[in-house]
Amino acid sequence: MEVYLDLENATPLPEPVLKAMLPYFGARAYGHSALTHRIGWEAYAAVEESLGRLALALGVPPEDLALTHDAVEAANLAFEGLILGRPIKRKTVVLSSIEPLNILYAAENLERHGFRVVKVPVDGEGFVREDALAEACTEDTHSVAVSWVSHEIGTIQRLDRLSAIVRERAPEAYFISDLSDAFGRLAFEGSALPIDIGLVTSYKVFGPRGAAALFKGKRAKLKPLLAGPYSTQPLWPGDENLPLLVGFAEAAERAMAELSARTAHMRRLRDRLVEGLLAIPHTMLNGPRTERAPDNANISFLGAEGEAITVECSDHGVYVSSGSACTRRMLQPSHVLLAIGRKYEAAHGSILMKISPFHTDADIDHVLKIFPEAIERLRKLSGFKEA
Repeated sequence: MEVYLDLENATPLPEPVLKAMLPYFGARAYGHSALTHRIGWEAYAAVEESLGRLALALGVPPEDLALTHDAVEAANLAFEGLILGRPIKRKTVVLSSIEPLNILYAAENLERHGFRVVKVPVDGEGFVREDALAEACTEDTHSVAVSWVSHEIGTIQRLDRLSAIVRERAPEAYFISDLSDAFGRLAFEGSALPIDIGLVTSYKVFGPRGAAALFKGKRAKLKPLLAGPYSTQPLWPGDENLPLLVGFAEAAERAMAELSARTAHMRRLRDRLVEGLLAIPHTMLNGPRTERAPDNANISFLGAEGEAITVECSDHGVYVSSGSACTRRMLQPSHVLLAIGRKYEAAHGSILMKISPFHTDADIDHVLKIFPEAIERLRKLSGFKEA
């Protein structure tokens, strides 16, 4: 039996999404969307239809939506596009200390333009410290980035309160939020969120990899980073990857249409998983018990190294990720876990797992059978001594 829980890194493509995409790989709308003949018109119509479906799922006007290939491109477009969009008077970027690496790297890249990056601390559950945010926001603040849901520990930030602080302390600042771990897990209307720019990623709603999107409010004036001809995307010129766009729209539409049932199912299985794993001695949950994304389980196992756990579990058909998924090959502890106060031992022994709408009770049963045996073996090999 195999159970894939490494959904932070990549997700399988459900059959209905794949089925919706397949005609666009050759038999349908294979023309260029800018050309004025029937096949071109068919391609243009497919792009516009998919953009409309995606915008509807996000709750934003289609004209406020821009496509990119992934969250890295979207984050760079958000930060650098703002710089190109208007004259720069303010040169400080404020981030939460647990931002995903796409946001972190894109913000730090602004240092080459003379910007200063300020990281705001969080509490032991990953909630942004409101007093520290207020102190960090000044009249020199250009933009603030706080992801609504932490990709790693599932913390659901109180966006309304954080945004109110930013508006009071730095009313001209832009508020950017990576919504990739909120979309398909929380109910929202993008246009009603107290942010200026939001980012979403296709694969995190079980769409194809290689597709993402950015939406912006009226305050955010963006300029494209790339020079080139475009068909329908002025902010990210080049040919649209129509099959991926169709798949993204299909997955997004399904995720929001089935939101209540999916989240209830994921939360129930996630709670079973967490309760079972915390029954293993010397374990701790990373992130909050409540105000947490319904799919997220991040647990530290003292006396067992995270990479060793992933290998041991893989040998028994259970696939998980160690620490921060994006830093897993760098052999350093997760910046998110260090930010919430975990010691290096706990951070190195952390495992990130995410539940999908397609997992079953039998899957959780299998994981809860494999994990205690795996942790016991690894602790014996490491010479772990109980305190």
